[in-house]
Amino acid sequence: MNRSDLNNFYKTLEDKKNELVEPFSSSQKEFQYTIGYFNGHYSKDDNGMYTIDYFPIPVISIKDICDIEIGLDCISISTKLKRAVARQFDYHKLSKYKFEAYGVDEYLDDFYVEGNTFQELIYNIEKSSEKDIGFSFQFQWNFNGKQLLNFTKFLKEEGFFY
Repeated sequence: MNRSDLNNFYKTLEDKKNELVEPFSSSQKEFQYTIGYFNGHYSKDDNGMYTIDYFPIPVISIKDICDIEIGLDCISISTKLKRAVARQFDYHKLSKYKFEAYGVDEYLDDFYVEGNTFQELIYNIEKSSEKDIGFSFQFQWNFNGKQLLNFTKFLKEEGFFY
């Protein structure tokens, strides 16, 4: 890969970051955010195993609520619930979203992946010793800033934090 290819690739990520953060600029009183480029994210390979990504991607951190990772093929939103809240949460509110749940301390321990039931999720939370439960929501690349703002408001209203 040459410099021009790398610049074109990262310009696509930068443009998407700018599109996603734009609605937050006008609602600055409600949500404070920072932006950075970070590596060290984990992705699942073709065999379903976690592998570390060494390249940096843009991350929008919404203070106290979530991190938005702009990946190569999707937008991921990382957030948490307190264990007690997660045990009682009405997961049907999340049924229209693609998400995973995992341990915060043992972040490679899956509590919920596509194909599990919400009862399995609650069982996994109850048998764990985690204080907080991590959630990662995945959205298609066409996810836009207005949708992100609305989803962030939903997370805040439901008690998610970061």
